[in-house]
Amino acid sequence: MNYQELVTAIQAFTANDDATFVANIPNFIRNAEKRIYNAVQLPAKSFYDYALVTPGNRFLTMPIDFLDVQQLARLPVGGLGAQEFLLQKEVTFVRECWPDPSVYGPPKVYGVVDPNTLILGPTPDLPYTVEMQYTRFPESIVTAGTTWLGDYHDNTLMYGALVDGYTFMKGDEDMLKQYAGMLADGVAALKQYADVDVQTSFYRHSRISGGAT
Repeated sequence: MNYQELVTAIQAFTANDDATFVANIPNFIRNAEKRIYNAVQLPAKSFYDYALVTPGNRFLTMPIDFLDVQQLARLPVGGLGAQEFLLQKEVTFVRECWPDPSVYGPPKVYGVVDPNTLILGPTPDLPYTVEMQYTRFPESIVTAGTTWLGDYHDNTLMYGALVDGYTFMKGDEDMLKQYAGMLADGVAALKQYADVDVQTSFYRHSRISGGAT
């Protein structure tokens, strides 16, 4: 289901073409997406990117809309050798272990300073490339037109938007409960899917890294 199809379905279910209601449909959809993405750790929230750390600067700025780090790996300089996964630690641990930022070396750990910044320990001695796997909210179907959620779990997204829409309308309480129940069922199905995907991804990663046989 693409965005226009979703809007049409919401209007059909609510039988509401009031201008104020229609103008708020994008907000209903965005709220539903946020509710679903906050409830389930979906693969669609996982992104990969690369960054170059600056020698002498122990802070790394994360991509826009970054939510959390899943893993951070330091790639070998010049492409020689194996990548090394950095361990996540509390910021206080990093600062206590490397209190002097002028002590340089290959970064081994990181801590999340704020919603946009990581601190590395020790301070990078060379311009290392780091591979980042992190979570963020995917682009909304409102602006993207099509999304994974709209393609594969369109009913869950639609019922989430209908819950907001019916609340906005102060609609029938029984119908609102029905839509909320359908949303809950959809979220539960997504959680089962996410659990299987996480287990599969962990197994594959373990096989690649030599952690399992």
